[in-house]
Amino acid sequence: MRWILSLFLAVVYVPLLAQSLPPVEVGKLPPPRNIGPFTEFFEDTSGDTLPLSVIQQQPFRPFAQKRNERTSNADKPLLVTWLRFRIQNTNPTDTIRLFYDCWQGFYINVYENNRRLAHVGVGVVRPKDSPNTSAVLLRIPPGQTYTYYVQSISQVMSVLPIVSLLYTPEDHYRTTLENAYLEAPLLVYLSLLAGSLLFMSLFAFYSYRLNRDRVFLYYGLYTLMGFYLTIQHVDDRFGLDMFRLTRLPLALLFVFYAFFMNQLLAIRSQQPHIWPWVKGLLGLAFVEIIWTGLEELTGGLFLNNNFLYRFKLLPAWLLLLLITLALVRSQVPIKKYLLVGVATLAVLAFLPQFLNPFVPNLPARIEIFVNNPGFWSLTGVAIESLCFALALAYRSRLVELENMSLHTHYTQELEKQLTDRTAEIQAQSQLLEEQRIRQLELSFEQKLAETEMTALRAQMNPHFIFNCLNSIKLYATENNAAKASDYLTKFSRLIRLVLENSRSERVTLQNELDALQLYLDMEAMRFKSKLRFAIEVAESIDTEFIEIPPLLLQPYVENAIWHGLMHKLEGGSVQVRVEQPTDNRLRVTITDDGIGRVKAAELKSKSAMPQKSFGMNVTSERIALINQLYKTQTHIQLTDLVDSEGHPAGTEVVVEIPI
Repeated sequence: MRWILSLFLAVVYVPLLAQSLPPVEVGKLPPPRNIGPFTEFFEDTSGDTLPLSVIQQQPFRPFAQKRNERTSNADKPLLVTWLRFRIQNTNPTDTIRLFYDCWQGFYINVYENNRRLAHVGVGVVRPKDSPNTSAVLLRIPPGQTYTYYVQSISQVMSVLPIVSLLYTPEDHYRTTLENAYLEAPLLVYLSLLAGSLLFMSLFAFYSYRLNRDRVFLYYGLYTLMGFYLTIQHVDDRFGLDMFRLTRLPLALLFVFYAFFMNQLLAIRSQQPHIWPWVKGLLGLAFVEIIWTGLEELTGGLFLNNNFLYRFKLLPAWLLLLLITLALVRSQVPIKKYLLVGVATLAVLAFLPQFLNPFVPNLPARIEIFVNNPGFWSLTGVAIESLCFALALAYRSRLVELENMSLHTHYTQELEKQLTDRTAEIQAQSQLLEEQRIRQLELSFEQKLAETEMTALRAQMNPHFIFNCLNSIKLYATENNAAKASDYLTKFSRLIRLVLENSRSERVTLQNELDALQLYLDMEAMRFKSKLRFAIEVAESIDTEFIEIPPLLLQPYVENAIWHGLMHKLEGGSVQVRVEQPTDNRLRVTITDDGIGRVKAAELKSKSAMPQKSFGMNVTSERIALINQLYKTQTHIQLTDLVDSEGHPAGTEVVVEIPI
C-alpha cells in the first residue's frame, strides 16, 4: 500500500506541484524584468549533495515567500538554493533570446529541460555571448515551453540576496553599460592601483636581479599578487572576462608576505621560539592553496560546510598575527615603516571582511566605494606595499651608510696596516743588515778557526815524528838492526797516514784506527813485553762509512802509555773499545791499568809532563775548535780507576764524538 502511495505522489502530485505557477510568456510583449512571481525556490540544507532528479521531487515554494532567512554567514551548511521557473515562447516563428541572472552564487548551474545548460561562477569561463559572469543566455524555440532549474551555491563572506531577473539582449547590454558608466571612477581608481602595484613589483624584481637580495624577490612576489588580486576584482566587478584560467588562491598573498617579513626580521635566527609556529601555519596555508586550486580546476566545492569555507583563511590570518607579534618584538631600524603598513592592512582589509559594514542611502558613485569590501582590501594592500617600499628604501640607505662606515674603517685599517708593515719592513731590514754583519763576522771567525785547526794539525806531525825518532834512536843505540828496520817500516807507514790524515778535516774511522794500530805497534816494540794493547770495534759499526776528526784518539793513547804505564816495572795494557750507542753518536773508550793521574803528577816525570802539556793541550784545543766550527758537542770524560782496596788502578778516557 505504501509503495502505491509513493508512486501516486511521484506520478501525479509532484508534476502538479511543478506546474503550480504559470510560465513567463514571451513573444508578443517583452518579458518582465523581475520574474519572481513566476519563480519557485527550494533550499537544500544538506549542501551540494542532491542530484537534479531528487531536487525535482522536492517541495518548491513561491519565490515571494523567500526572505533570505539565512542572513548570517556563520551558518554551518552551504547556502544552496534551487530556483524553478518556466518560459513559454508564444511567437510561432521566431526563437526568443533572453538573459537570465540571479546575481548571487559562488557557482551557478543552470539546467534546461533536465540538461545542464551552463556552469558559471568564480574561476569558470563566462557563457558565450554573456555580458557578465553570472548572466546566462537562454534560447526558446517558437511555440515551445522550457522548464529551468537554477542552482546557486554560496560560500562567500557575506550573503547577498538572490534575485530572479530576465533581460532582453538590448535591455541587458544597456543595463551593463549604465553600470559601467556609473562605476567608471572605481574602474579608474582600480586601474591606477593595479599599475602602481605592477610598477613596484617590476622594480623589486629588477632590484633582486642587481643585488640578489631575497627580500626584494619576496616583496616583488607580494606586490605582484596584489596586482593580480586587483585585476581579478576588476574582472569580477566589470565582467571583462580576463581570467579564463584557474584563479590563484588568496592565501598566496599571505605566504609571500610571510617570506618577505621573515627575510627582513630574520625570525628563524632572531626569534627561534616563534619560527616553528610560523612553519606550521605556512604548511596549513599551503594546504589551503592546494585545496582551493583543486576546487578551481574541478569547478566544484569539495565540502558542504560553509563554516569551514568561511574560516579556511584562518591559518593565513594567524600567520599574519604571529608575524606582527614578531615585528613588534624585533629591533630592526625599519620597524616603524613595517608597523604602519601592517596596521593599515589590518584596518582597511581585514576589519571590513569580519565586520561586514554597510552604509545605506549613499549616492550611487559613493556607494560603489564605501560598500565595496574589495575596494578597502585592495587599498590596504597598496598602502602596505608603499610602506614596505619606504622600508626597503630606508633599509638600502642604512646598508649604504654601513658600507660607507665599513669602507672608512677599512681604509683606516689599511693605512694602519701599511704603517705597521712599513715599520716592520724597516725593522726587518735593520735586522737583516745586523744578521749580514754577524754572518760576515762568523764567516771570518770560521775561517780563522779553520786556519787555527790547520795549524794545530800541522803541530801534531812534529810531535809524532819526535816520539818516533826517540824510539829509532833507542834501537840504534842497542845495535838492533832488524828491530830498527821493522820499526822504520812501520814509521814510514805511520808518517804517510799522518800526512794524509792531517790534510783532511775528517777521515774515516778505519784510517784513524789504522794509524792508532801502527802507533801502538811501534810503542809495543819500544816497550818490548811491557806494553800490551787491544783495539775492539763493535760488529755493527761500519768503519769505512763513519768519519771523525783526524789524530783525535792518538794523544789519549799516548798519554795513557807515557803517564800510566812507563813507571810500572811490569808494564801494563791499553784497551781501545769503539761503540755506537746511537745512530748519531760514536763512543771511544781508552782504558789503561797504569799508576793513575795522581801518582804520575807526584812523580813529575820529565818526559811525561812536556808530552802532556803539548799533545793533550793541542787535542783539547782541536776539540774546542771542532765544536765551534761544526756546532757539535764532542765530550771528553776522564775517570780514575781504583781496585777493590781503593788503590789507583789506571785511567779511563771516554770520547763521545757526534757523527
